[in-house]
Parts: sequence; C-alpha cells; structure tokens
Amino acid sequence: MPSWNPDETGLENIKFNLLIQGVDPREIPEKIDDIVDFTDLGPFIYQPLKTYSTGMSARLAFAIATAIDPEILILDEVLGAGDGYFAGRAARRMQTMCDRGKALLFVSHATAAVRMICDTCIWLENGQVRLRGPVETVVRQYEEDILRQQDETLREGNRCRLQAQHRLRSRIVAALTYPIIMVAIGTIVVSVLLGFVVHYAGTDLLAPFCALLAIVL
Repeated sequence: MPSWNPDETGLENIKFNLLIQGVDPREIPEKIDDIVDFTDLGPFIYQPLKTYSTGMSARLAFAIATAIDPEILILDEVLGAGDGYFAGRAARRMQTMCDRGKALLFVSHATAAVRMICDTCIWLENGQVRLRGPVETVVRQYEEDILRQQDETLREGNRCRLQAQHRLRSRIVAALTYPIIMVAIGTIVVSVLLGFVVHYAGTDLLAPFCALLAIVL
C-alpha cells in the first residue's frame, strides 16, 4: 500500500512514492507518464487525494505498485475496485508480470480472477489454512463449500418461515374458534332457559323473557 498524503494531489503522491521506493530520479518522469495513463484519472490526477473515491485511490495504488516492477507483489482485492474496464487492464498487467517470472500474492474472493491469474492457491478460513494446492482443485472445492453453505442457509430460512406461518395459522384459528364456541354455548343456554320458561310458566311469560334476554345480550 503506498504512503498517501491526502492533502497533496495524485501527481505529487506518485512522485513521493516513487522516490521512497528508490526509483532513479531520471526514470521518474517516464514512470509518472505510465502511471497517469494506466489510472485513466484524467484531470483528477491534479486534485487532492482526499477528494478521490475508494475506486480512484485503488487505481492509483495499483498503478504505482506495478510501475516499480517489484520482484514480489502483494495485492488484496484490487480487481474489486473500479469498473470492469480497469479490472481487465489490471488483470492483464498482473498476468504480464507473472509471465516475466515475478511473484504475485493475490488475495481475493473473486474465483474467476484467481483462476485466470494464479497457478497455486491457498484457501484460508478463520485464519487457518483450509486447503492448499493447484488453483483449479482449491477453487472448485471452495465454490462447492460456498454453495453448500448457501443451500443450508436457504433451507434454514425456509424452515423458520414455515414455522412462523404455522404459528400464525394457529393464532388465526384460535381467534376464530373462541367466538364461535361462545356463540354456541350462548345458543344452548338460551335454548335451555326458553325450555324452562315454557315448561314451568307457560307461553305467557315467553315474550317478556325474550325482551329481557335481548336487553342482557
């Protein structure tokens, strides 16, 4: 990662980083032209670094790191920054470095980029080496593991959703059943009372009883 001064322009940060990396001052102008052209930042190269977006800063960092032609280059998710056009250019530059015998340590979750650039792969999980070997073998097992985890997560989500739906249905049934039961009980009670009134008092008290019952209910 380059050393940034956010108050200085992108151009000044390029010069500073080339100097601290030990680049011959006579080579700096040529490397600046290469970096500026590769980043494709246009007039933003003359703006303070603090005005740059994350993607713009990543472009500049990658261009500086690869311009000094290091023997070992460590890159972390660089292809995830910026647009697809820049990612393609960055991948081609990394491939060119590897073809020239340079060592590249590429850290990424982008399996397509790992397949394209690397020949040996290390799968790290929770700080431990889960698997190491040829890139195709490791990446394939990594992708299968991700799909398995996603499938388990989906199954668990479906199970929780079905349980929630069952609880909701149970509550709805309970809410509907209670008033139905109360109406049924009320109907039975009224029928019994009417039977007693007719049996013991005759039909003369039936009308007053119904009127009183209507007031109560």
